[in-house]
Amino acid sequence: MDAQKETSARSVSEINILLAEDLDGLRRLSPLLAGIKVSFVQTMTYAKNKLDEGNFDLIVTGVHFDDSSAVDFLKAVREHDRHKKTPFVFIRTRSSSIAKMIQENIAILHKVYEFHDLIETEHLGEDDVLIRDAIIACLKQDKKPLLT
Repeated sequence: MDAQKETSARSVSEINILLAEDLDGLRRLSPLLAGIKVSFVQTMTYAKNKLDEGNFDLIVTGVHFDDSSAVDFLKAVREHDRHKKTPFVFIRTRSSSIAKMIQENIAILHKVYEFHDLIETEHLGEDDVLIRDAIIACLKQDKKPLLT
């Protein structure tokens, strides 16, 4: 059984997620990820250290992580022996005047690095259940083209 199928067969409480996000994003996402083992980090240094310390089923980073180092973090994940194939997803937890530019840049990035999705909480109506489901669904899918 491959790692992705093993993850799908496990209960949500057994999933281990690394969430790299700024303070606002952590405040937004923490309550809706209750019951899931989540390692929260706010800086690139802590995020890279966590990659060395543990095995993660999913890595989620906010587009505003550590002053927009989210792209650098994706590169670090894909260069890390243990996490090269770990599902990776970007999340945008607040609206922004540069939202369209963020989407365009992430779409270009998608062509270069393998990652699973861009979740935009406002497109999910800020509904906690839908956001949680979208994050967990990233564990069960192959890399796919961005829809936004």
